[in-house]
Amino acid sequence: MELHDIIYPAVKPWGGTGLVGASSLAARQILAAGYSRPRAITAAEELDALPGGTVIRDSKGVTWQRYMKVLDKPVWFAATRDTGFYFDSNLTDDNRLPATVIYSPEES
Repeated sequence: MELHDIIYPAVKPWGGTGLVGASSLAARQILAAGYSRPRAITAAEELDALPGGTVIRDSKGVTWQRYMKVLDKPVWFAATRDTGFYFDSNLTDDNRLPATVIYSPEES
């Protein structure tokens, strides 16, 4: 679904013939301001390809930051209220996918 398709139904009840153009203009301005759809990670290969510094939220709601590789495996760190500081080298073993990228140093 594109932004225009989200915006137009919200403004359509206001009436007027220029709303299609207005919603398209609003969508372009939102994109120009830096909005991007959150990226979903569904496969281990995608997770392993993320650069250091990337922050994800896993399927269990835990937020992780990729740190570096150790013995050719990525290391992910999480700080949780229940367990405190935690790290993992294979998030896919714990059924934590799909995950959502909430920050990528490549996109900042």
